Amino acid sequence: MLRRFTLLLAMLSIASSLAFAQPILRAVGPAVNSASYRILGSSGSGIAQGSIFTVFGTGLGPNQWLTADKYPLQTAG
Repeated sequence: MLRRFTLLLAMLSIASSLAFAQPILRAVGPAVNSASYRILGSSGSGIAQGSIFTVFGTGLGPNQWLTADKYPLQTAG
């Protein structure tokens, strides 16, 4: 019985840690055009295919901001 309880506790611990590690997008306007920052639905807010956009939320990437310092932009990391 103790072995089953320990296994169950370990599985719950792993499942909860994986659930908290998932990225969370902001509920209102999670992705915007990087040039205008207009929220979806407002005039000129569309994101064209191939354009640069910004996604807001938590757990999405590195802790430090990344900026482009030369052009053309690289297509691979």
